[in-house]
Amino acid sequence: MTHWELEKKIAATLVLALLGVSYLAGAAKVFVSVGVTPSQIEKRYGPDIKDDKQSDDLESFLEEPPGAISFEKLVHLSHAHLMPYTFLLALLSFFVLSLRWSPRSKILFLTAFTLSILGDFIFMFLTRFAAPVFKFGLAASGSLFGLCVGTAILASLYELWMIGEKK
Repeated sequence: MTHWELEKKIAATLVLALLGVSYLAGAAKVFVSVGVTPSQIEKRYGPDIKDDKQSDDLESFLEEPPGAISFEKLVHLSHAHLMPYTFLLALLSFFVLSLRWSPRSKILFLTAFTLSILGDFIFMFLTRFAAPVFKFGLAASGSLFGLCVGTAILASLYELWMIGEKK
């Protein structure tokens, strides 16, 4: 990989870093909702569980009003979404790196894409636990994410079918 162009190295670094953050979100979810001592793990997953509706059930997010979302549930939500978003970034990076854009444009685009994913979760936590004004950052990062996904797909389809081969 040392021979890769700069934009490919940066794309790989962003994907790997986001996968690392996704793993850390999963570890935080376990730490917050289960615990890490053997007795906490046995209490949660052992044969003597009395309540089969676990607190990290994604369905429970839909049952509670938005103001009732706890830190534990936000950590679970982050973990449940960061990994698929990261794989979406990785998949779309393959296409973006093949576009006829300049290396600088590819780097800026993939960096914005990564920041939109991280921003979504950072602003979600800030809106809930710091101040409601961060809802604007959450809306902006979510919009940027959608714009990045749409741009990557449409630009790739355009180059696949509308631009003739280079000769």
